[in-house]
Amino acid sequence: MSHDLMSRNLRLHTVPKEKKDKKKVIGENFTDEHLRVFLDLEPPEGVDRAYHRLERAYRSLPATAFRTFMQICQQEDLPLNPTDPNGRSFLQLLSSNASQLEYVKILKNFIPVR
Repeated sequence: MSHDLMSRNLRLHTVPKEKKDKKKVIGENFTDEHLRVFLDLEPPEGVDRAYHRLERAYRSLPATAFRTFMQICQQEDLPLNPTDPNGRSFLQLLSSNASQLEYVKILKNFIPVR
């Protein structure tokens, strides 16, 4: 391999990867089948499965689809406000982000008020 080619290959492998921006999905219809995919997610070790499912759905879905996902979880009698490994509830996670008030309202419609 020539020195020039080796240099080019080296540069290609050392270029930092760019972060992908989260793209908003506009006009996409999420069927129950699409949403049920979240029910099969396996959590990392030490993370409650119900918490992992809800967090992934919340981070991936627009609010209207998240509402439908919550309905599915309720129908399946799944925990709707589980805790993370630090004891923080899912509602506390959502409430900590002021820009996510719509998700907080949705979740509060599904969990008992204390």
